[in-house]
Amino acid sequence: MSHVEVMVGAFGSGKTEISINYALKLAAEGRKVALVDLDVVTPYFRSREHAKFLEERGVRVAFPLAPYAAAELPIIPRDIFKYISDPEMVTILDIGGDADGAKVLGSLAPQLPKDTRVNIVINTKRPFTATEDRIKAYIAEIESVSRLKVTDLISNTNLGKGTSSDTILEGWDIVKRVSLTLKQPVRWVCVEKELEMEVQKNVDVQVFPLGLKLKPIWEQDW
Repeated sequence: MSHVEVMVGAFGSGKTEISINYALKLAAEGRKVALVDLDVVTPYFRSREHAKFLEERGVRVAFPLAPYAAAELPIIPRDIFKYISDPEMVTILDIGGDADGAKVLGSLAPQLPKDTRVNIVINTKRPFTATEDRIKAYIAEIESVSRLKVTDLISNTNLGKGTSSDTILEGWDIVKRVSLTLKQPVRWVCVEKELEMEVQKNVDVQVFPLGLKLKPIWEQDW
């Protein structure tokens, strides 16, 4: 059985950063892992911009080839079906977080394994997911358009460089309440490594440290 993970989140949620960190973690553990960039929403933080860096570390990366690599179009990379059907491969799908992104996911839904894990990444410091009601409405929209059920919530509340443990825990409290209402588990609370121990003492789910912080394309030096 193949193993497919979907990472979807609204603009500014950090889902690409989490996708990349998770892929690197799996590769470092010796797993076969592919990261498929299906983000047609934002051109500023996309997995495809880090393909060379990732492949040097054992992560296969798939995205639309030239002349479509920089396009904001719902183009499905050809390699995705090879990865999805590989029983030894963990395939991570990095999906844009608006209705257009969910449509791309919906077009793939019939070909995904029944046990596909659909993770919604939530940053409560972003307007579309700032409150319980907005988070629930956002999840409902993604499920409706993609025709897939969300299986896990990922709490990634942050303010960039201004993030403190209090910031993270405030977000965790909101996401936890959504989890209880919708009966969808919180898989991770994401933190920068230096805050890992402090936050873990105050939450009852796994803390996922983000060792690699992304920069916008114009600031990258890789």
